[in-house]
Amino acid sequence: MIQKVKLKDICHIEKGNQIDTSQLNSKSPYKYINGGIRESGFYHEYNTDSETVLVSEGGASCGYVNYINEKIWCGCHCYKLTRSKVLPKYLYYILKGNQEKIMALRAGAAMPNIKKDAFQNLFLSVDLDKANQMDVVFSLDYIQKTIDSKTAELSFLDNLVKSRFVNHSKYRL
Repeated sequence: MIQKVKLKDICHIEKGNQIDTSQLNSKSPYKYINGGIRESGFYHEYNTDSETVLVSEGGASCGYVNYINEKIWCGCHCYKLTRSKVLPKYLYYILKGNQEKIMALRAGAAMPNIKKDAFQNLFLSVDLDKANQMDVVFSLDYIQKTIDSKTAELSFLDNLVKSRFVNHSKYRL
């Protein structure tokens, strides 16, 4: 059964922790994600378990929704959503589907950010039945794998076409 709920009613929302970035080391085992789309480096400890949803809190990418399937260090410009009453991957897909709505919560011009109060009171349509959640996750994971596969195939074909063009262009003088 689908219900309209506030985000704060289905998970715990907290910001990550600041670290001294001089301690980042490419040989460290854990990614350091500080609100961007990708890691900012690597750190020797983690503060976030795997299967966690992250939402960028500040900066150019604020509002970006990410799913992490490994232990990481979550920085202070990221919200981590834990203790979810729904499957974490289902929560990710719900939020990813509402990413534009989340990005619309941005405040500030120079360094935009998303205030916790606005974010946690975001209304979402959620199916609270775990079996239905698993079906949604399975279907969307399959679709995502298909998209990734086709994207890789198109990239390969694009590079093949470019290489043919480069190889033949040297004979045209």
